[in-house]
Amino acid sequence: MLNTTLVLSHSSRIQQQQREQSSNKILQENSR
Repeated sequence: MLNTTLVLSHSSRIQQQQREQSSNKILQENSR
């Protein structure tokens, strides 16, 4: 049980980071 919850939280964290990175790219391209 513990392992699955850890993996789930970790994967969700990675998804958040990817979302932030993609939004940052969009912001940078818009500011050019």
